[in-house]
Amino acid sequence: ALIHDLRFTVSDGSSRSFDTANEEFFINCRKCADAEFPWYSPSRYKYRALSGILYDAVASRFGWQAWRKNDKTTQIAASQR
Repeated sequence: ALIHDLRFTVSDGSSRSFDTANEEFFINCRKCADAEFPWYSPSRYKYRALSGILYDAVASRFGWQAWRKNDKTTQIAASQR
């Protein structure tokens, strides 16, 4: 999650950077589940499923709204009003 938060902080606010950060978040969550639990452990699949739920949360409409609030162009335009 830290990498995702860092990408959020330094992003350009574009949909491409949003999608890239979210895909990386999803892949890293799965890697963590796979590294932590052996293939035969039910916990491995539980946490892999949880990574999908977390991905849905960060890639949702609300995630996009938060991402757009971080858009540097939007912030500058809003400050000039």
